[in-house]
Amino acid sequence: MALSPLLFRDTFHTDPNPDGDGWYDVNHAIDGRQSGLIAPRPYLERDLTASGGSADYLTQVNNPALPNTLLLADQPVSGENDTYLSPNQDFGAPGLEVEHLRVAINPLGPGSSPSTDHWAALVFGTTPGASITGTGTGVLVRDTGTYAVWDRGTQVSTGNVGAKQDPEQFYTIDFRVIPATGQFTLAIDGQSLFTGTHGPYARNYVTLENHTQPTDTGIQVDYFADFSIHGVVRHGPITATPNTTYYVSSQGHDGNPGTSPATAWRTIDHVNRVNFRPGDEILFEGGATFPGHLAFDSQDLGTATAPITVGSYGTGPATIDAGNDTGISVIDAGYFAITNLRVVGSGYATNGGDGINFTVDLPGVTLAEISINDVEVCGFGHVGIHITGVNATGDYHGISVTYSGTHDNGYGGLEINAQRNPTDVYVGHVQTYHNAVYPGQDRGPRYWP
Repeated sequence: MALSPLLFRDTFHTDPNPDGDGWYDVNHAIDGRQSGLIAPRPYLERDLTASGGSADYLTQVNNPALPNTLLLADQPVSGENDTYLSPNQDFGAPGLEVEHLRVAINPLGPGSSPSTDHWAALVFGTTPGASITGTGTGVLVRDTGTYAVWDRGTQVSTGNVGAKQDPEQFYTIDFRVIPATGQFTLAIDGQSLFTGTHGPYARNYVTLENHTQPTDTGIQVDYFADFSIHGVVRHGPITATPNTTYYVSSQGHDGNPGTSPATAWRTIDHVNRVNFRPGDEILFEGGATFPGHLAFDSQDLGTATAPITVGSYGTGPATIDAGNDTGISVIDAGYFAITNLRVVGSGYATNGGDGINFTVDLPGVTLAEISINDVEVCGFGHVGIHITGVNATGDYHGISVTYSGTHDNGYGGLEINAQRNPTDVYVGHVQTYHNAVYPGQDRGPRYWP
């Protein structure tokens, strides 16, 4: 059976530690190690094993004993007899469906002390860091080859796939999952061993963990490799919450809630899937550049007292880099404010769009309360800022373009044109310069009633 699209993979391969001890914290250089539609994702850990924690060395990558692996260890004599980590992503969130999980596990690998009972596990379908005996689904495996499948707190299957013949031997764990029903099938080293049905997973964090007996001594070490999660990302529309500020950062992630700089979204594509509500703000990280065409329509609902605002946060304006496309378009939607942004195209000789475009094309509809302030628009083949009514519309009311500059565009810098009865239009402190101007076009702002 072919695998579904890759959601997340970690090779655990990273650069050598210059301090000479050969290993790094598990969250080191994840941008270079991880891939997939929702990568990179940092790992959630116990406080004691998080970066800088007193037992940080118990979760590490690039250990010299087995390079390109994740090491999880426990040290029961000091009270650390359980270690775990989870990618910081709920794979049961709206739009995500997990269909296949894989990880290779070497329990009690190189560097381990003997143990009376030690196991390593893969757990999914529940909260991050959850035990295999909790509400999710998972399998534990021992160096003796014994495995046990747990689901919703009950052991549902057990068996033995053969003891390790070498300290560096891995067991490859595969779970196939049908998201709609929660039916899961376990295979170890390619051999299907058990099929059960959990029911749909409302939450689906994935946890790697290990455990040893508190009475053991020394240190017990497990190694993990080839960690991957395949499934489906469904890009249906998302409805925002009114009066919410959403952040977009070059270091963000589209799986985040987006409601703080620390949990920011990452791409314009994700912003375009959200239907915004009155009072919402969409703020891009100042000084960063975001490629794409930012598009809004009649599903994005501002009001006279609570417009939708698009702008920047932090230091300086963010840049929307549209390439050969339009930079920002708002179609059949009023009550918008665009402020403190740079909007750039590839150049008027190659770009085929407007910089900022507001269009109303529904008969009888009036575009109301549009504010464009403190923007720079350049490099577009058509008009830098273009506000237009077509198809016998009601045109617009309450248009303000202020303290902005448009330059190096094709048709012109600023154009406002209508068909019927536009009212309350104000243009002030706007500079337009070095626009190419095709024959029959003029260089400055134009208002055509």
